[in-house]
Amino acid sequence: MKAYGDPQLNHFATHCPEAAGYTLTQLIETSLISGHFVDKNGDAYIDIFSCKEFSILAAKDVVNEFLKPENIRTTFLMRQA
Repeated sequence: MKAYGDPQLNHFATHCPEAAGYTLTQLIETSLISGHFVDKNGDAYIDIFSCKEFSILAAKDVVNEFLKPENIRTTFLMRQA
């Protein structure tokens, strides 16, 4: 995946402690990666949307390397044309 432009990182939803946190968006040449990192409990929700096939295992390896999560739950959706 190749980044297109700079990532955007914003802290918001501060009016709701259950949802407050940082949200990241990164355009990629084939679509978008987004993530929300919850302040209250440390949960992270990461979405990779790509029009080009990619390795789920490679994506999980990157998450493990940089975020060091206690566990990962993966959901994969394939859109039909």
